[in-house]
Amino acid sequence: MKLLILFICSILYFQGLSAQDKAMRPDLFVSYTTDSSFIKAAYEDEWLEGFLGLKDHYYYWTKSGIIYRTEYGFDGKPLHGIYKEYYKDGKLKMMGNLTYGLKDGLWKEWYNNGSIMKVENYNLGLLNGEMKKWNLENALVYSGTYKNGIKNGKFVLVNDSEVVFKEYKNGLALIPRKTLRQKLYEVRNRIKKKSMQNTSKQTNPDANPVAK
Repeated sequence: MKLLILFICSILYFQGLSAQDKAMRPDLFVSYTTDSSFIKAAYEDEWLEGFLGLKDHYYYWTKSGIIYRTEYGFDGKPLHGIYKEYYKDGKLKMMGNLTYGLKDGLWKEWYNNGSIMKVENYNLGLLNGEMKKWNLENALVYSGTYKNGIKNGKFVLVNDSEVVFKEYKNGLALIPRKTLRQKLYEVRNRIKKKSMQNTSKQTNPDANPVAK
């Protein structure tokens, strides 16, 4: 609990700096190359190294020129501000904003051919708002709404054979209500089945077995 209070107080402190103070602080960026991409991101140099964070929160941070992504907290300087990741050929792969190590606001990701792959919205590390994903042919394959990291709202999943619609409330899947067309179809089927049974009895009165 004390660590959480310290974290909140630190955020309020830095957000409370005057515009003049912020202008006097140079923008600090770290560049890091992985096996498949190149990353350039801003970081907060005035933060004390190390912080024990929250469960299910993934923190982006840097130490000795290396960028890390870990759950619960970090052991270096948190990335804070713009984050950009590029493919080896220089094309933009991912872009978004980080607030003291946590994804915050709008994040976008692209395929290597330049087409959009994913659009997400975050609130301090948790999915919050609309999320969409497309395939390489630019067809929407997934969409839904989150609230503080939990599914909340209508979701659509598209695969090769079908389109699946689901609705969630506070993370729990709701049982879909039958449409009027579905209800009418079921009623007609029941009437048709009953009519066929009555016709069968009239044309074959001795069809039913007789108890011996």
